[in-house]
Order: sequence, then structure tokens, then C-alpha cells
Amino acid sequence: MLTRGGIVVVGAGLAGLRAAETLRERGFDGGLVVVGDETRQPYNRPPLSKSILLKGAGDTTFPIDETLDIEWKLGVSAKHLDVRNRTLVLSDGSSILYDGLIIATGSRAVRPSLPGADRADVHVLRTLDDALRLARALRSTDSVAIIGAGLVGCEIASSSVELGKTVTLIDSEPMPMLRVLGRHVSHVIANMHRLNGVQLELSCTVSRIEKRLNAFEVALTNGKSIKSDVLVLATGGSPNTEWLDASTLTLDKGVRCDSRCFAIGGDGRIVAAGDVARWEHPDYDAPIRVGHWTNAGEQGVAAANALLDPDNALPFKPLLSFWTDQYGQRLQAIGAPWLGSEIVFTKGSPGDPKFVAISLRSGRITGAIVMNMPAGLLEWRTRIGANYA
Repeated sequence: MLTRGGIVVVGAGLAGLRAAETLRERGFDGGLVVVGDETRQPYNRPPLSKSILLKGAGDTTFPIDETLDIEWKLGVSAKHLDVRNRTLVLSDGSSILYDGLIIATGSRAVRPSLPGADRADVHVLRTLDDALRLARALRSTDSVAIIGAGLVGCEIASSSVELGKTVTLIDSEPMPMLRVLGRHVSHVIANMHRLNGVQLELSCTVSRIEKRLNAFEVALTNGKSIKSDVLVLATGGSPNTEWLDASTLTLDKGVRCDSRCFAIGGDGRIVAAGDVARWEHPDYDAPIRVGHWTNAGEQGVAAANALLDPDNALPFKPLLSFWTDQYGQRLQAIGAPWLGSEIVFTKGSPGDPKFVAISLRSGRITGAIVMNMPAGLLEWRTRIGANYA
């Protein structure tokens, strides 16, 4: 069946929803279709590693204005894009003709290539179903091992501790969240986990995963073997671009876009937003792809605006930001603190429950990290944000 559409949004996550809302808010009154591979309407993902794990249930669905007149195609995925004929082929065999296309297919959890990682009872956390499965597993067991000490892995560890579990956190880096916080502040996160009883196995990799009886055994390159009832892979995400392999779009660790979010290799009627987009941010030396919540929403808005009015579309140059809640503490970061070569604590110190730290490189502020001090974040957001105006 061939259905003619106006604008199609592929991806029913935060970026796709904000894009669809923006189209209507800007006065677009043509056909609007949102395609999503999950059967649920768009929902909020940050609670998955926190409240959903702690409560074992919950509804994080975004409120949606029913007057937006959106045609939802849920439980079906994109299979192929014909740019020349402006046709999207779906997994159910149907096709949609479009005048404009917004790609917001996000990313999926990565399972590393090592023995045992592909077991069905080894957990990942990307969707609400993933979170509900993990919550059930945690409630019936005593110990959990988490491979990957990035933001998601650290939040799973925090929630597991709150549930009374024995937790081991494993990562090849010397500190948790090193890649996003930089070496000067990541040790604060490490100390926080240690103080809450988490066993940290850092600067080592996993060589093998086995399950004997009802327990996992994780062999590490440092010679240790970690045993746990539950095993979670928190080893990052990979952009969902396989359905675009045969298209004319440029794929390079995501959908390559220009500074205005237009897909390179497209015909000027295709934009991308969120985890799947790798775009030319004017303030960075190379194209970037950002998987944080704030960026997904902001880029969804920017991509929709660009599609509606390409002649007046401005470069998308947000001030990057993210936050994490662990052990009752909130850490917030703006800019790119990982690019700094030195750190200056403007308020407090690394051992304090509250602090503000700025990262510097060649005298230029690259970012700020704030622990439990939202007012301090606002101050530095204004200062650093002036560079992104």
C-alpha cells in the first residue's frame, strides 16, 4: 500500500516528538506521520535507570496534544529510504511518499564482541521494556555486576545500591564517567561509588562471560573473576542507521549533517536530530554526535525549523549539557569539560558535597561542572553560553 504524506518523522522518541510538535506550532498543516519501532507513544528515558528500576513500574509517557493531528505508525520500523523518489519503505511492507523527512531513529544499546555477551539473560538498558525486565531481575537477586561505568552504568549502580544489592562496576577507563567529565572531576564520582559500597574494577576489560548454575562469572584482564546474580551491559549506544545503508545519505558514526541539521547526500528535504545525527557544530573541530536528553529535544526543534524554512536556517550550535542523579546527589555539566587541560574550583572543592568547577584549555573556558548547586550552574551557563550565541 502506498500512502502519500507531507512530512514524515522516523523515530518516536524525544527528538521526533519535539520535531513534530514544532512543525505544527510553526503552522505546518500538511500530512504529518510519525513512525516508531516501539508500540508505545514517545516516553521519557532518563527515569529508566532511576525511578523505573527503583519502583519496578511506572509511566513515563510524554503528554501529547491530541489536536496536533499526527498519524502514528507504531510497532513498525523503517527498512529502506529511496531519496530520489522520496519514498520510505517500512517493515510491514508499506511505503510512504514524503515531501520532507526528519530522521530521529536514535541509538540502540551496544553488546561488545566477547564470549557470552549475546546471552538473552545478560541485560542492557535502552527501552522501557529493558528497564522493566532489569527491575524484575534485581528484585529477585542479591548481586549485580555492571560492565561500563559511563553515565547509565553509574546510575544503574546507584539504583541497585538503593535496592540493597551488592554492586560491582567494571570499566576499561581508570575512572567512572571519565570521557564526559574529564580526569579532574571523574574521581569525585569514583569516591561517591566507593563510599556507597560499590566495588570498582577499573582499567581492565572483560575477557569472558560465563553462567554457571544461576550465577554469572565475569573474567577480567586484571586476573579477577567477578560473580553476580545479574549482569548488565552499559557499554554505550550505536546509532540506528542500518536502514539507510543503501540510500545516498552519508553515514559516518551516524547520519552526517551540515551545521543546519540537513543530511549530507540528501536532496535538501531531509534533516536529522538526536542520537542518530552527527553534525557540524561550529564550535568544534570535527562533527559531533550527542546522546544527551537536552540535545535531543533542542535538535528536534532546530531540525524541524530548518526543514520548514531552509533559506533562513541558522547553524545549530547549542551549549551542550547533561545531568546525572546518583546516591541522592545531582551533578550537572555544561559545555565540554572533557576538553579542558586544567580544572579550577570556583566554589568548594572535590571533597565537598557542593562545588562548582570550570575546565580550561589554553586559558579558554570549555565547560563547567556543578554538584548540588543549581544557582552556580545558571551563572556559568550565562558566561559560557555567550561563546555559543
